[in-house]
Amino acid sequence: MKKLLIIALSISMFVSCKKGENDPGISLRSRDARIVGEWTIESFENTNIETIGSTKTTIVQKYNGSTITLTNNGGTPAPSTSTYKGKLDIKKDGTYTYTETRTTGSNSTTETQTGNWSWLNSKKNKTQILISANGNLLQGNGIYIVDELRNKKLVLKESSYEKTQTSTSTSEDSNNYTVTLVQ
Repeated sequence: MKKLLIIALSISMFVSCKKGENDPGISLRSRDARIVGEWTIESFENTNIETIGSTKTTIVQKYNGSTITLTNNGGTPAPSTSTYKGKLDIKKDGTYTYTETRTTGSNSTTETQTGNWSWLNSKKNKTQILISANGNLLQGNGIYIVDELRNKKLVLKESSYEKTQTSTSTSEDSNNYTVTLVQ
């Protein structure tokens, strides 16, 4: 009976370690240990909806591991496809480096961004991170929900909504961003 109680308590401790909805049920590594490392962007999707007066513009960027496809229901920027590679190095000391390379046609650019990261909510939950960027890559500064954190997979989500109203128009800007990274 005593062994059964010890086993039940042990299992409940492991199961309670799950923080994100899609996290593994059991992990022998802490969330700090799992998030630190060099991550490669595997995929992302970003949908931005802007409404000014009665004009609605939807811009969607999708990355499938090699190319970014940008679609737009009108306006700027024009629809396009380009190759892309992104790496995010999250360091234990609370800093990070993000490097991306984009190639459109014969033009290739590589940009690097550095900044700080930290767990935003309590040390117990660790379900949100704050990115304080020194640039505008990787969606720039923001609060990201850690939707899934495994030993070799990280899924971050960001949603924002902004409404600006003037005497002549109303502007609404909605942004939903999901990025999947792998080690």
